[in-house]
Amino acid sequence: MKNLIILFSLVQFTTYASWKYLTTEDGITIYTKEAKDSIMPFMASGNINANIATVIKTLKDFNNKNKWSPKLKSVKIHKMISENKYQFSEYYQTPWPATDREFLLEGELKQV
Repeated sequence: MKNLIILFSLVQFTTYASWKYLTTEDGITIYTKEAKDSIMPFMASGNINANIATVIKTLKDFNNKNKWSPKLKSVKIHKMISENKYQFSEYYQTPWPATDREFLLEGELKQV
């Protein structure tokens, strides 16, 4: 079984301190770290009982991401940096009285 590391950062990845454990839910461990040029970088790590190619294909299928990402209304790809690295926006619907949120992200899929 291969592990898949998913890295996301609001705005961009630059130089960071060490990853720090945040929480574990449903077998997925979330880490975070401080960054000067990013609001909230995080990394998710875990085992998924599926073929790695299927997992990567699902994560790259931005048109259907709302089927497994709660409250996600839309995704817009701004730039494909490499085959597994993207700059994109995600627009989330939030309940009243909050206003909806849009996040500018840079994400990378890495097999380790």
